[in-house]
Amino acid sequence: MDKKKVAIICVIIFVVASFSIFWTKDTTITDVEKYRQWDDSGIQGGLEIFPEFISKPDNTEYYYNLSKGLFDNGIQIYLKSTLDKEEFEKEVERLSKVTNQYEGKKQKIEYKTKGFNYPAYVSIYNFDSEYEYALVDEKNLTISYIYLQYIDDKEIMFDKTEMPNDYREGKDSFNIYAYQLEDESGWYINNKNNVK
Repeated sequence: MDKKKVAIICVIIFVVASFSIFWTKDTTITDVEKYRQWDDSGIQGGLEIFPEFISKPDNTEYYYNLSKGLFDNGIQIYLKSTLDKEEFEKEVERLSKVTNQYEGKKQKIEYKTKGFNYPAYVSIYNFDSEYEYALVDEKNLTISYIYLQYIDDKEIMFDKTEMPNDYREGKDSFNIYAYQLEDESGWYINNKNNVK
C-alpha cells in the first residue's frame, strides 16, 4: 500500500475517533425528586418493572446515566426502595403480573431464583446487550429495579451483587417486549417508545 493510501486511512480513523469522543454526551441524575425524568429516546426496554412513583423517597437510592454515543446509547437506571411490609407485598404482586401484549400475543415476566443473588422478576435478559429486572429482598423489604443497555460491567454504578451472575456471558436471552416478525427478518419492540 502506498503512503498516500495509508495517510488517507489514518485521517479517516482519526476523524471517526474524534467524532466518537466529541459526540458522546453523558447525563447523570441521582436526585430522587427527578425520578423518571430521563431521556427515553434511546431506551429500548419498556421499563414496566419500574414503579410510577416513589412512595418513600427517604428510603430510596436512585441513579440514572445516559451516555449518548455515536452509534449506541449506554443507559443504566437503578432504583432501590425499602418499603413497609404492606407496600412491599403489593409491589411484589404488581411485578408478578407484568406482561406485554402485541397483536394478540402476550408475554409474561419471568420469576427466577437462579442466576441472581436474590429472587428476580425479569422482563429482559441478555437481549441485544439489555437487561431489565427487579430484585426482591424479602428479609429487608427492599426491591432493586435495574435497567442496563450497552453497559460494561466495569461501568456499573451499583453493588455488583445485584447484577446477573453471568452478565453479558450467558446463553439465555429473552425480552417480553420483543416479537419476532412473521417473515423472521427481525424483531418488533413493543415498548412505550416504539423503538424498532
